[in-house]
Amino acid sequence: MKNLFFTTALILGSLMISCDTTQADEDLDLTQKKEEREITAKEMCNEKNPYDEQGVIHNELLDFYIAHTEDVKDINPDRWIAITKEFYESKKMDFNTVDIGTFKEAIYIFEEANMYGDNLILNLCEYVPFLCNIGTPGPYNPSPTWPDPFFNSEGNDDENLTDTERALNYLQSIKTEENKILENSELNDEERIALLNYTAVARYSAGYWHNVMRVQKSKSDWYEFAEQSVAAIGPCYLCDVVRVDAVATAVGSALLNDTTGAILGAYASAVFMLY
Repeated sequence: MKNLFFTTALILGSLMISCDTTQADEDLDLTQKKEEREITAKEMCNEKNPYDEQGVIHNELLDFYIAHTEDVKDINPDRWIAITKEFYESKKMDFNTVDIGTFKEAIYIFEEANMYGDNLILNLCEYVPFLCNIGTPGPYNPSPTWPDPFFNSEGNDDENLTDTERALNYLQSIKTEENKILENSELNDEERIALLNYTAVARYSAGYWHNVMRVQKSKSDWYEFAEQSVAAIGPCYLCDVVRVDAVATAVGSALLNDTTGAILGAYASAVFMLY
């Protein structure tokens, strides 16, 4: 385990999508724009995080599921595994690296933890204790990766911000936190890997669902289902879905491996938005 973090980082580094900017990105001045717009892949990306690719996989799997499934709401662990296998094949990835038995077990852990209840995080701490500090209710406290202050307009300090600006502020806060995680000598390799998977998927999930719900809307196949879910969740649905995605990913990464963590995060995201 001593060299696990650095070895995995080198492997993923060879696979990672480039974060190189374009002139268009450089010329874009958000301070002059007040209309909503899509968050770009460049803005979601943080090349300093060696597990950034897991966020990419998370978003691509959500796209794959909605595009290759007729009865979208008929989602369950077995069906998700089948879709994941097809996704792996489409990406020319080795599906044999996924331990199916442990994969199913991890999904059921989320159900047993009352995934959609108020005690989700505390219940999951039983399985991955380092996600929570003793006596506190959230992962890796104090942590600006908690999305509520950014996406809940009622609690935001600056109500003049657009949703796009709030999302970008959130992404930047995560990148700042990732630097701290990388530099924290008190974390062991397992903790660091799980936390960096957590932050990678939090970034990409936030950008993904912002784009669907704030910009693409009916142009996205997810929108109709997500809109129905939003009505039941309340004003800060992005807070909830990002939390579920990120925590599910961290638990999956700790119990299984990096890619499986992202797959579990995407599963949690899909179930949350569908129901």
